[in-house]
Amino acid sequence: MSNQVSPFSSIISPGFWQKFAELVLQQKAVTSRIPIWGYYGPSSTKLSIFTVDHTSFDEYPATYYNQLSVKGEIISTSSLEEFKNLDKNSLIGEYLCLENTEKKPESLKTFFILSYPDLKSYTFTYWFAFPAISSIKFSYMSPSPVPESLLPVFEASKEIWKFGFFLVDLTTCTLKPLEENTGSEIFGYLEPSGIDSVPGWVIRNYLAYIIKARKLQSGDEIKLLSLLPKKSEFSESRIYLIKLEFPDDWESHPKILGWERNENKLLPRMVDLKSNLDPVTLSESFVDFNLKLMKWRLFPEFDLDLMHEVKVCILGAGTLGCNVARTLMGWGVRHISIVDSGKVSYSNPVRQSLYTYKDSGKGKAITAADSLKNIFPGVEAKGYDIHIPMPGHPTSPSTVEKVKQDFHTLEELIKTHDVIFLLTDTRESRWAPTMLGAAYDKIVINAALGFDSYVVLRHGRSTEDLGCYFCTDVVVPGDVSI
Repeated sequence: MSNQVSPFSSIISPGFWQKFAELVLQQKAVTSRIPIWGYYGPSSTKLSIFTVDHTSFDEYPATYYNQLSVKGEIISTSSLEEFKNLDKNSLIGEYLCLENTEKKPESLKTFFILSYPDLKSYTFTYWFAFPAISSIKFSYMSPSPVPESLLPVFEASKEIWKFGFFLVDLTTCTLKPLEENTGSEIFGYLEPSGIDSVPGWVIRNYLAYIIKARKLQSGDEIKLLSLLPKKSEFSESRIYLIKLEFPDDWESHPKILGWERNENKLLPRMVDLKSNLDPVTLSESFVDFNLKLMKWRLFPEFDLDLMHEVKVCILGAGTLGCNVARTLMGWGVRHISIVDSGKVSYSNPVRQSLYTYKDSGKGKAITAADSLKNIFPGVEAKGYDIHIPMPGHPTSPSTVEKVKQDFHTLEELIKTHDVIFLLTDTRESRWAPTMLGAAYDKIVINAALGFDSYVVLRHGRSTEDLGCYFCTDVVVPGDVSI
């Protein structure tokens, strides 16, 4: 005596989890049960597919071609420990009551999902369950094709069989709902299995229903019609003779199973949807999309991965510094350090794009870095409130240690960054960074604005015959404020 059936294989669309996350945040109770819809139908593969998607949380089920809707629940637990410690056997027993199947045949097909949504990491631990009676054993015998006179009836009676279970009157060639059982009809069901002579999971509870409805005894035989619509044709449907065997106490002591297997083991599953749901990750993908489009259409040699890795240090957080920082982000730079010792003044925000009126009085470097992260959370930005040592500027004994400390910080920043932008207000503030950039063989880009002029140049490196900002000077840098 065989008891082989084709279990359901669940498929969950990312939109389902996105909608679920929204509902969890709206729930007042920590642990909650949310009604959902699932869908199954005839399979074109060897798997019996059961799907849930973004429509599963709607009040009414969606309409999909040849797909049946199933009412179920998703149980949201408050912690992974609660998920693990729940009594799984008791839980699955709650969802299947044999008394209800006679009054409400729709309870023959039921399911639920036990879940733990970790909305901080956008991971979801979950376990599908399709509660079913396992006490009844059966064997398929003598399959035969359905009478040709029934084939057009199936097409005309979809409103009856779309429930999933129905009666077939072979005498009158009609389909009836289960509630009209007189004892002379044979039972039929929509087959979700794609394996020949191996029924789908729904047959377990259906046989229990039939035994109770017809008051059958162990050893009895019944006819069962397996409806298999394919492209609006029903010719592959079959009528099977089934022999049943079950213990006398199967109803009072039913054995219930139904937890979905994970790689043939009774284990839950976990899905990581950070790339689909995390706003920061989503923003990164959309920012990169524009650059990838440019690379594809205009700039094939552009190395976006290299731009993500390059570390840039910007000296000066004024008009130039703010706009260079934002432009670098637009080109895919993800690591930006900003150096400036000034404060945001009331006149700055109208010219310097990383500040607002409310930032007045705050340190420029740290405020600019925070602003970059607000604009694009995927950037690693840090501000350094330090003075750049300048030739010609006097140093008092009380500030010597602070000047040395700032110089060492500046030196370390230039050592650990790949590209240095000199965007400060004065010539002399560019002297020390220029020397350090040459000493550590860094890419140094110098830009300066005057009232009616500007200069932009890249300093030469050790392997290049190029000069720097100061190479053509005939005047030693000094304090321009004097």
